[in-house]
Amino acid sequence: ADREVRAAVLTGNGRAFYYQPLYPYFLAACHWLFGESLFGPLLTQRLLAAAAAVALWRTTARLFGEKAGAAGLLIAWIVVYEKFSYWSGILLSEVIFVPLVCWWLLLLVPSVRPGAWTMRRAIGTGVVGGLATLA
Repeated sequence: ADREVRAAVLTGNGRAFYYQPLYPYFLAACHWLFGESLFGPLLTQRLLAAAAAVALWRTTARLFGEKAGAAGLLIAWIVVYEKFSYWSGILLSEVIFVPLVCWWLLLLVPSVRPGAWTMRRAIGTGVVGGLATLA
């Protein structure tokens, strides 16, 4: 069976890889930067959990003001710590999906104000949203 799979891949007849294709590249980049241990991916995933809390805080502050943003930071930190930080210690693609969606939301918030939408912002928002869909 292994020989058949190898032959199918070499001749271009292998199955398409479409399950969360960003995560293997994320892991490869972490191993390239930090070495072959799991320290790099797990550290990066923990930092991404903190980045999700920051994105939720800034989204709340942009929508409702800085006072509400402070409350949003507290709530985001509790939710991320209680619900999400456990998963950041496991190699799962959702660990990069959640922060990407939080940052995508943060980038989408200015689009509701007239005149705040520029081509550069639209491209950046599209790139982050595209990465989130690949995760």
